[in-house]
Amino acid sequence: MKLLASIALIPAVLMCYAGNAQGIAFPKVVVYKTRGDYKKLVPVTLSDDGSRIVSYPGIEDIKEDQEPTKLCKGYLLDNGGRINKHVAFLKWTYEEYKNLKELPSLKEMFTMLEDKQPLLELYDCNAKTPETTIKKLKKLIRKHRLKEDCKEIL
Repeated sequence: MKLLASIALIPAVLMCYAGNAQGIAFPKVVVYKTRGDYKKLVPVTLSDDGSRIVSYPGIEDIKEDQEPTKLCKGYLLDNGGRINKHVAFLKWTYEEYKNLKELPSLKEMFTMLEDKQPLLELYDCNAKTPETTIKKLKKLIRKHRLKEDCKEIL
């Protein structure tokens, strides 16, 4: 029984060690550009067809450091882990959202979307490591190397 349980854990352990040689798993580095200034607006995830919200933060999930970091040339660094190819932005700012007494229904939340297709560009620039600094990302952007050095998602 113990052997079977140990074997079942192998994939999970391997995934945790995929981050780097030291065995530290890092979050993804997502760099993106939007049609408008949505920096302070709360992101949600829409279904593949864009007809409904499938993921959204809880009020308690909104933290001070989740607003994206401005890089350069209109690019932003995702700090909340919610930016993906199906992202949309609510009309509420992070501050307004975290001060809600309770979450509205998904139907009401859907009516509060500011933009259902806000992304112009989206890149996965590998896991955050000491080498993946804001300075390095800005350099990639200035040298027009995001497409070469990162995985283009959109």
